Amino acid sequence: MTKKVITLVSTNTGKLKSLERALDGLGYKIQAKNLDIIEPQYNEIEAIAIFKAQEAFKILKRPLIVNDGGLVIPALNGFPGPYTKYITNTLTCENILSLMKGCKNRKCFLVQCLIYVDQTGKLHKFQDKVLGTIAKKVSKQSNPRAWGTLWNIFIPKSSTKTLAEIPVEEYHKTIRPKAQTNSVWEDLRNFLAHSTK
Repeated sequence: MTKKVITLVSTNTGKLKSLERALDGLGYKIQAKNLDIIEPQYNEIEAIAIFKAQEAFKILKRPLIVNDGGLVIPALNGFPGPYTKYITNTLTCENILSLMKGCKNRKCFLVQCLIYVDQTGKLHKFQDKVLGTIAKKVSKQSNPRAWGTLWNIFIPKSSTKTLAEIPVEEYHKTIRPKAQTNSVWEDLRNFLAHSTK
């Protein structure tokens, strides 16, 4: 049986591992590809993901996935939000914690927008949110599933550990039901599993 090919437009190993886990057993061959697409400075994560997905499809002309996310900190007026990728390439986690100095409200959330583009070029959108708080110090733990350094300062709701410190099974069994609205990866799996295309 020939496997269906789907391309993740990213070389982020954390995102790749999440996609491989999500599509395991569905008969997909996953490719990771980095494309030279200029990231627009839109004010919404969804708009950035849609733009990148449309541009990627113009180049690849085959089924693909773009996954964009961001950290929203209400005490910092939503910063960094849609500028998360730029900020994490510019500032360290220590810099972000410095911005939080004196903030009593450390609540925050991670948002993700995953766009799946099918073979016809039609976009399918999936979104989720993980509630949490900003840690008071940077964790030194590394996690192969991490999509960025922010995992080292983000503590999901109902946990005392940062995302980087939580093993995948522990997260899925005990943390995620209380902290996460849903999962873009599971939603994608369900969509593809029931898709007739």
